[in-house]
Amino acid sequence: MAEPVMFRSRWMLQPDFSVTEDAALIAADGFIHATGRFPHLQHTHTGPTIDFGDAWMLPGFINTHTHLELTGLRGKIPPTPHFTEWLTKLIPQRLLMPKQNIRDGVEQGIKESLEAGTSCIVDISSFEDSIAPLHHATVRKWIFLELIDLNPLTAHQTAGQCRLRLSQISPHPLLRVGISPHAPYSVSPELFKALNALAHDHKLLMAVHCAEVREEIDLLSHGTGPLFDLFSRVRFLPDGWTPPQLSPVHYLHSLGVLNSSTLLIHLNYPASDEIDLVKQAQASVVFCPGSHRFFSHDPYPLREFLRAGINVCLGTDSLASNQSLSMLHELRILHDQFPELRAPQLVQLCTWNAAKALHCKDRLGMLREGYQCDVTVLEPPSPSGTPVGRTSPSGSSEASHQLEALLLDPSTRCSATVVAGEVAYRAP
Repeated sequence: MAEPVMFRSRWMLQPDFSVTEDAALIAADGFIHATGRFPHLQHTHTGPTIDFGDAWMLPGFINTHTHLELTGLRGKIPPTPHFTEWLTKLIPQRLLMPKQNIRDGVEQGIKESLEAGTSCIVDISSFEDSIAPLHHATVRKWIFLELIDLNPLTAHQTAGQCRLRLSQISPHPLLRVGISPHAPYSVSPELFKALNALAHDHKLLMAVHCAEVREEIDLLSHGTGPLFDLFSRVRFLPDGWTPPQLSPVHYLHSLGVLNSSTLLIHLNYPASDEIDLVKQAQASVVFCPGSHRFFSHDPYPLREFLRAGINVCLGTDSLASNQSLSMLHELRILHDQFPELRAPQLVQLCTWNAAKALHCKDRLGMLREGYQCDVTVLEPPSPSGTPVGRTSPSGSSEASHQLEALLLDPSTRCSATVVAGEVAYRAP
């Protein structure tokens, strides 16, 4: 076993949302071995201690939806309420992007994510050149291979290529893989079924952009609308294509790909009965507040999802439709839209809920003995006073108020990010 290391800070958030002052945790081999007050733990610890000072240790933030290969398109497409217009500007720039630009963008995206306190990145990858930088980086990551193919005649070939790509990704202790059939409007039923079988055989998670825009619903339900016009113009629709005449969630359900291993990305426009379907399937939903604002979407149905008991987590999407890869930035946008959300709910959305979506709720998303030692260290804008060495009870107004202020204050900065017990980022 590697020599244990102790991390110390002024405050630490416990799994029950109580807050320990003058806190510490001990980690070895990437896992948390003990948590508690520093005076109690220091007597049993003989290894090195890393003191984060007047800061908070929180569970490592998990960004559940990114496209890091698009980092180089930051600011190149202005915000618009017209998704199809955005798509016509995105696709040429994406296809013409030099390989080195893709790699550089992924590396920059990883750097910015770590600097913002993200310890785990869930990335959608359509280019081979985006995988290597992620593979070697000291960050926990899920790489979802993206597939786009609406032609039923090539479904078997595309699924075979996906299987080959998966086999070529070498193992890494911080890496897991998944598959991402892009969306109901860009993947044939035959390919969906083939990829669903592949996911089942290899116990892989599946991420699908779903009900992101109204144009998607028009295309699938009626074969009309701006998305249909665009696809017809560029001959993306195969000969003989007809709409399934179903809304997006019902369509995925009909194909058998809606289950507890499915991450539904966005889900901005579900029908009320589709919320019930998502709940019954135990699928998770990924909300991207910054991207949602970029497109001026209708108010997000978060309250309805939470009332239904659906597991919701957060992502940033890409910098082609957002200005930041920071989960704190997403939390602040979210709170602007849903001010009733309190600190525990805000933290859960980008930690434990995300771990649940990734089927890792027994080892990620909390600072608890036996869990992976992924930590986000946040530094308040001003000193928080002399520690009195106590634990504020779960739900105490003082602890909750301090945590909420920390999360929502734009002056709060990430001073360190710990991944698997290793300091992957430390602010100068």
